[in-house]
Amino acid sequence: MKSKIRQRSKKKKVISKTRLVIITIFLAIIFLFVFYEKVHKIGIVENIKKQAILLSEQIQSNIANLNRADELTIIDVTNLVKGKETEHEHLWKKIYDENNHWEECTVCGEKQSIEKHSYTTTWALGYESCHRSNYYTKSCLCGYSFIGCRPCVWNGKSYFAVDPAGGYGHSRACSVCKDFIMHSYYLNSYGNGKVYSEIYSETNSHYQYCKSSNGTKLDCNHLGYCTTCKTNYTTSNHYLGVNNNGGIYCIKCNKTYGTYSSEIYIDNNTPLTYKVVGKYNLNNGASFYSCDGFRNFNNDFQIRTQTVSNKNSNGTQFTITSTGKLKSTIRDPYSTWIYVNLKVSNRICPLSCDNMNMLPDSIKPIISNITMENKENLTEWSRTKPISIRGTENYCNTVTVKILDDENNAIFSGTVAVNTNLNNDNYSISSTPYIEADENGRKFKAIVTDSCNNSTEKEFTIAKVDAIPPKQYLEMKY
Repeated sequence: MKSKIRQRSKKKKVISKTRLVIITIFLAIIFLFVFYEKVHKIGIVENIKKQAILLSEQIQSNIANLNRADELTIIDVTNLVKGKETEHEHLWKKIYDENNHWEECTVCGEKQSIEKHSYTTTWALGYESCHRSNYYTKSCLCGYSFIGCRPCVWNGKSYFAVDPAGGYGHSRACSVCKDFIMHSYYLNSYGNGKVYSEIYSETNSHYQYCKSSNGTKLDCNHLGYCTTCKTNYTTSNHYLGVNNNGGIYCIKCNKTYGTYSSEIYIDNNTPLTYKVVGKYNLNNGASFYSCDGFRNFNNDFQIRTQTVSNKNSNGTQFTITSTGKLKSTIRDPYSTWIYVNLKVSNRICPLSCDNMNMLPDSIKPIISNITMENKENLTEWSRTKPISIRGTENYCNTVTVKILDDENNAIFSGTVAVNTNLNNDNYSISSTPYIEADENGRKFKAIVTDSCNNSTEKEFTIAKVDAIPPKQYLEMKY
């Protein structure tokens, strides 16, 4: 009896323990579920907070960008459509191409006052000709200019021997200027039909090499008959030059014949006088024969002389003083060199030295005034600043005007002819650069250079100009 009661008691204890374990597991599951949900919800909230903070920072950054007072004018641009349909006040800028000049709105691109260029023409030698040393400059008051040459005339059969080929070469001969053709030409008569280019593919220049009937290129060591220009080379003539080290050599066969050095003196009186003192030391059978002065195209010098001094008995050492002064009609750089004839193995060989651009003028142009076109000051508020630069040039035919901003960027460049009818000044040019400046102003620099490369510059300040239209931003909603 007692044994049965004990067994029943043990069974109850086991059941109670089992129930307790089940209840504990159930409560643990509920606890874990509730804890997970709470943590998950906290994670979502934290993510939302982080995203909100990032979005707020981005919005503040956009607002800061929109409020940069030194770069932007803040206006309401909601639903703004960029282009001609947008109502605005035109901001005009002067522009040119190779045909016309006009004013163009920097906001919408509309054009007005379209006009063909009106040119003033000047010639390098002071007169019109087709000679290879002469060229014209055509310039318009807007600043556009270009350089060109009058075409020559070739009869289809005449040639001219040229030194650039080492003496053993030729170019087409002009029947008008009686020199070789360097640029372009008409066939038989001026203005007749097509204009041809004087460029040979073999040399990519105005001359071609003399060649025999079997195609052999003729030179000091290969004599013969040129089938094109009909020149018969029977003696080995050298065509001499001076290299960068002062060595005298044949530009065809490279044989050397001594050394050369020189000093150049230039006075200050326009047109300038050049004096070149050249010292010659010859060897390998070369000696002095004669001198021929500065190379002269068409009687272009008012002074052109040469004197020989310090010559030794066999003519291998001597000094030549060459003096040259251009005529007052020549107001641009003049390409020339000094001619001397040497005797080499009883043959007369020309030597050219001191290749130079002879400049007739050394005086800088003057900038007398920089104002707006209507003579107002450059520091009054306006949407554009049409800048006018005026001054005087003492000698040359043209000046080039360049305007640089405070970062040394060129905002305008143009060439204009010198005009003696402009009262106290003789050159004037105007432009409307695309700029913006606040009340404190920005520094600019005008540089005026004449055709002889004499240059002057002047700084000026531009303030209170609002020429750049506002930037368009999308509306932000948050």
